Amino acid sequence: MCTYRRSVLFAVTALCIFACAADAQNRSPLFTFLGESAGAEFGAAVTRLDGPVPLLAVGAPGEGVGGAVHVFELRGGQKVVSFVSAHAGERFGHALVAAPDLNGDGTEDLWIGAPERGGGRGAVYAYSTASMTARYRV
Repeated sequence: MCTYRRSVLFAVTALCIFACAADAQNRSPLFTFLGESAGAEFGAAVTRLDGPVPLLAVGAPGEGVGGAVHVFELRGGQKVVSFVSAHAGERFGHALVAAPDLNGDGTEDLWIGAPERGGGRGAVYAYSTASMTARYRV
């Protein structure tokens, strides 16, 4: 069974990724990604994005003014980009989905939920993983 574990290290949340291996005794994480601030809820949502370079998107809906999503390369763990909300309290990054290609650029798209946007009406943002730019807001 593949698992991830969230834990608190000095009031900053960490996300640990473990391998699915036949050897159940190996419990060392492949990667550990650390949140950037206390209360960010880093790891509240996680999704893998397939493409030429496999990516991992990690939601942090409590980070900053309105939440954030950080995208990392799965080969090496380097941060590729961060999307940060400027809308107070929207909880951007509360939900993440790797979705089929919405705009025809040949790559999966990243959909990011912000359930408290617009006084609780909510919003979903779609980003192209080819360019890492916003395409739509639903």
